[in-house]
Amino acid sequence: MPAPVRRTVKTLAAAVSTCSAPAAVYGQCINKIFGDVQKDSCRAEFVAFKECVTKAMKRA
Repeated sequence: MPAPVRRTVKTLAAAVSTCSAPAAVYGQCINKIFGDVQKDSCRAEFVAFKECVTKAMKRA
């Protein structure tokens, strides 16, 4: 894997690890409706997780 890709993956992994609380909430939402997941089923939870990761990536 080229160095820039490794750096990006490491940065993303670090960003995701700082967002464990929103990730858990999103995961719990998906788990509740696992058999009947539809588009936007857990939209609010996903958006919160995505915003957390995006902010963490900007700080990195």
